Amino acid sequence: SRPTDYAGSQRSPAAGATPVALKVQLVDREGTAQPGLTCRVVKTGGEMALFAVKCVRDDSSSLMSDADGWIAFEGHGSGAYDVWLVGTNTRRRVNLPGPAAATGITWQIPPVHVVKGHVRAPDGTALAGIDIYASASAGSMDVAVPVAQSSHDGSFAFPLAGARTFVWAAGDGLCSHASATTDADVELGLAVAAASLHVTVMGAGGKPAAGAVVAGFSTVSGGMLRPVLFALTDDHGTALFAGLPPGELVVVARNGVDNSVRRTVVVNSGATPSVTLRLNPGAAVAGRVVDTTGAPVRRCAVFAQAPQLRANSFDGRLYDRVAWTDADGRYTLTGLPRGNVRLRLTAWGTKRELNYKPLQLESGERRKLDWRIDQRQLTGRVEGVTDPTRYSVTVTPTDPSGHVLPVYRFVEAVEPDGTFVMLVPPRFSAVCVHVARTGSPAPLVFYHARAVVRDLKKPIELTVSPASSGCATVTATLLDERDRRARVALVRNGMHTSKTLGSSSHITFAGVAVGQYSLRVERADGFVWTRAVEVVAEGRSVHLGNLAAAAEGILVVEAQGELDLRLRDSRGCAVRNVALATATALEAGSYELLVRGADAVPQTIPVTIEAGGETRPALATQRGARCVFEFRFDPLDNTTDIRAELSIAVFDAKGGLVVDGRVRQPHEQAYRWTQTLATGVYRIDAVAAWGGVASGTVRVDGKTPVNWNRELRLR
Repeated sequence: SRPTDYAGSQRSPAAGATPVALKVQLVDREGTAQPGLTCRVVKTGGEMALFAVKCVRDDSSSLMSDADGWIAFEGHGSGAYDVWLVGTNTRRRVNLPGPAAATGITWQIPPVHVVKGHVRAPDGTALAGIDIYASASAGSMDVAVPVAQSSHDGSFAFPLAGARTFVWAAGDGLCSHASATTDADVELGLAVAAASLHVTVMGAGGKPAAGAVVAGFSTVSGGMLRPVLFALTDDHGTALFAGLPPGELVVVARNGVDNSVRRTVVVNSGATPSVTLRLNPGAAVAGRVVDTTGAPVRRCAVFAQAPQLRANSFDGRLYDRVAWTDADGRYTLTGLPRGNVRLRLTAWGTKRELNYKPLQLESGERRKLDWRIDQRQLTGRVEGVTDPTRYSVTVTPTDPSGHVLPVYRFVEAVEPDGTFVMLVPPRFSAVCVHVARTGSPAPLVFYHARAVVRDLKKPIELTVSPASSGCATVTATLLDERDRRARVALVRNGMHTSKTLGSSSHITFAGVAVGQYSLRVERADGFVWTRAVEVVAEGRSVHLGNLAAAAEGILVVEAQGELDLRLRDSRGCAVRNVALATATALEAGSYELLVRGADAVPQTIPVTIEAGGETRPALATQRGARCVFEFRFDPLDNTTDIRAELSIAVFDAKGGLVVDGRVRQPHEQAYRWTQTLATGVYRIDAVAAWGGVASGTVRVDGKTPVNWNRELRLR
């Protein structure tokens, strides 16, 4: 039942499945092939099924890229497949059969580095043939897949994508602790004796639950639970966990019909205790979702919220009890607990809540629940692109003459077959629709196809062609040898596209819309310089020759307290963050220093850097008060991620933005943010990544500290 037991070979295809070919080439941002990287290809099950569970239950294979960066896979039937870059949180979804799937798809991955190290026994003896694992976080949701084995002298070396990765070793009944990768070699010691656990799962009817999914969790820092292993029960309802770290283990079992159950057990080195989990009868809710015209709505999510579901979920979230509407708008939600349950209806790809209904359910109950939403559907298809999933469709309402009303804006992803379905308010009589390129690196073209639609009942056909993209090509030549391997970006209004300068002095950006930009060059040592770029005509090339940074000066900012210092150029392009009391090298010129933080009133200070000189700007002393903002929320509403960040904006009485900030993750079901504000009245707007919002006003008298509290609620 260990992940290594099913990580190596492709599974046998399901009966009647037609083999389909998949070829993916791994390249870096410069287009160079990346060999020797381990990928896992998984056929997706339900839309929101946990990836780790898919690896256990569905057809999956572990593959390595060849000398030209290619992986080749023979899928078992048509449908969507996830290609996972092992050791990272990076995945790419491919639809089979689909455009260019058999001939090959290029996948741009994060920068690759080589991880080196040794595996040793407690007495220092080198160990050969030990599996090496990698993950983007220690004990993450990802299924552990070995990426290398130690050689005869205990050493290992393998390429890995991503900046920070955890690696560990396991074998011969022992395992090591997870160690973060650094520039130095990683030393892994097999000093922890592994434990085992025998699990039996019984169904609600008293019979063994064959095919149930069992997860084992261990407690890590902060009291959070992270899965260490997944297993499937056999025909007798049993599963064996091996290679476990000794100590407390939380075991959760579930199937598709019964309510999940959870148990905490203690495992010791060298022992194999047994535990029996009995599933409870689960309730089920089924129904149909239609729009305001009575037409069925597909790809809406209906998911359940209840404290018991959260406690027994695999990862502290609620998406393991979700149903998606089919082409006829029908859904079935199973495995619900007895008691109070809240059902939420949301649109595909958004955090907008369309409706919610509280229910009182009994064990084993079958309930019918239909939904009618006050929305209408726009359907259509995008033609003329090889990979539709890299595009999105944006809709804005228009007046009868076709003039866009930018008050509302709706964005929807394009399906692999080129189709899209979007929900908009029924009062819209005409809309402007455009197709934009998405993905990484983000392009600067605003649209590739555009149309004004006045008959919303008919499907919308949009064709993308090179002539409709309205873009130019920008080429820059950088003379200074110190700019080699620098990160070069075109920036405009928060949008950017970036590349790494290679050994040559030339770099090219294609698909650039007409407008004004900043060319930002960031060297490996952190030095940043910028230049103004203007694209004045579509379809033309812009050549920027003989570019080089001007003479350098030094910036030193001295102040007391907790401050956030950001520097931007005269065009508003972000240059870099500045550390207090630290000499920062900058190109001579004019800048703006943005001062933020818990101990400073927000202010913008003009700064002039002189060649060969040192600039020490004086921070203005303004009267203000320290404000602590707290945003609490119901944990059942946060269905996206227990670490989802919060964005906060503060506006003055005239509506001007004073300061903005982010809180990376909540603590004890609340986000907390501290900022000093000058005397006045402000409006506060906050939006969480999971969809919770809060707003209000705060009055600052400049004397008394402010403690401001609000509750985040779903839209």
